[in-house]
Amino acid sequence: MENYVEGEVQVYDDGTTIWRLGGVLHRIDGPAAVRADGSKEWWLNGKLHRTDGPAIESATGYEQWWLNGKLHRVGGPAIERANGDKEWWLNGKLQLHLIAI
Repeated sequence: MENYVEGEVQVYDDGTTIWRLGGVLHRIDGPAAVRADGSKEWWLNGKLHRTDGPAIESATGYEQWWLNGKLHRVGGPAIERANGDKEWWLNGKLQLHLIAI
């Protein structure tokens, strides 16, 4: 592991890169996990968290919006699946689930 301004960065053989602070996933200036397939995850103090977009962006088109470790999105679905399924969540509580046909 090499040192990083706000913690530690580990780059795995497959190209996955993980940022940690105090042993938990954490990064304030970008995704704390960038997977080999291009998927990205934003973490802050060990909790999924992002204020300006989805905290999980998978390479397959799956997206999840998280705020302070809870599924949460105002004005749109907090989960969007590649197949068109969508779920609306506020403060970690499911509000609506739509299944694409």
